[in-house]
Parts: sequence; C-alpha cells; structure tokens
Amino acid sequence: MSETMEATQEWDGGYGLFTENMAFSNQTHLLTAAWIKAKGEMGNVCEYDSKNPHFKNRFASLEATLTKINPVFSKHGLALSQWPSGNQLINRLEHESGQWIMSAYDISAIKKDPQQMGSAITYARRYCAQAIAGICGGEDDDAEMAMDHGIANSASIGGPRQKPEDIYEEFLESVSEENFVEELNAQWDDLMRRTNKLADRKKLASLLGAKRNSILNPSTGDDL
Repeated sequence: MSETMEATQEWDGGYGLFTENMAFSNQTHLLTAAWIKAKGEMGNVCEYDSKNPHFKNRFASLEATLTKINPVFSKHGLALSQWPSGNQLINRLEHESGQWIMSAYDISAIKKDPQQMGSAITYARRYCAQAIAGICGGEDDDAEMAMDHGIANSASIGGPRQKPEDIYEEFLESVSEENFVEELNAQWDDLMRRTNKLADRKKLASLLGAKRNSILNPSTGDDL
C-alpha cells in the first residue's frame, strides 16, 4: 500500500482553524512534502508577460501565473481552486491524499459594479495564487482598476500602511553605507511593496534614489 493511501486511511477527516480566514486538514504532511517538491521545480519567479499602462511596471498576468503553477502542482498531486464568496476570495490547495489548506482573502474594499468586481477578483486570484505557490509575479499596481478613481490616490486594496519616511529610515538603520547600493538593489521590490499608495511609492523611491545618488556621486567639495 502506498504512503498516500496509508495516510488517507489514517486521516479522520477533521480540520484545524488557524485564524478566521485560514483553515487546514488535521494532517498536512503529504501536502507539505508535495508543495516543497513543486516549489523547487517552479523556482521563485513567474515570467512577466504584462505591463500596467498607467504605472509602466511589468507583472505576471493571471494566465501566466496559472500556466506556470497548475502543471507543476498537478504533477505532484496538488490542485489549487479559487472562487469568490460574498466579499472574499476563497483559496483551497488540495492534495490527492485529501489533505488541504484553505484561506479567505478580503475583496470588500471595492465598488460593486461588474467591471470593478471582475478586476478585483482577477487581481486577488493572481496575488493569492502567487503567494500560495511561493513565487514572485512582479511589481503590480493593477489594483487601481478595482478602486474608485476618485479615491485611488489615497487608498488601495489591503496591504500594509507605513509612511515612506519610516520605511526609508528603517532601511538606513539596517544596512551600512558601503553596502547600501547592493542591498537597495536586492530589496527594492520588497521595499516598494511595503507602501500601498502610488504617492507613497513615488516618495519612497525618491528618498532611496537620492541617497543612492549621493553615495555613487559624492560631492568633492569646494577646492580652497
């Protein structure tokens, strides 16, 4: 009898609750082992095939994301399903053994007209799928399509809320000046994701860029 079949027979069918937005089967060891193998095969990055016409950044579309994820998941006995339910997107990763993990992503901060709802669901599916697979899909500000343009400059869907000045100061304290440029290049995407407004992202980019330029092009001072 295979390990999968043995585990299926031993599993009692119950589940655990981690938070109100996340639940999982009592056993997840086969799912976890399969996910690790799938993750190793997929790597860390999903190819960028789209470009946001407003922000000019590249990102992996939902189609590119699922094209990369689903065949590898299927190969290792995994299946990702996503469906909207009320104001949430339900994500369920299931293993052929019956073990599963399920989470809910809030998509309530949008208007209810069909176009914006569809954009919000697509946006949520893309980010949730990438997060569940553990891959990066690029710097994506496409959530603007799911927001009222009247408030787009002051709010966004979910995400952290941290002032760009605070992010900048924290980064300065975490790296030495001699390693600033190297660390900035390595952490740029993560730093930008800590903002949730375009104006804040631009402000943070300006602060970091000015510091980088001062290091790369130090003033020699006035000759006396």
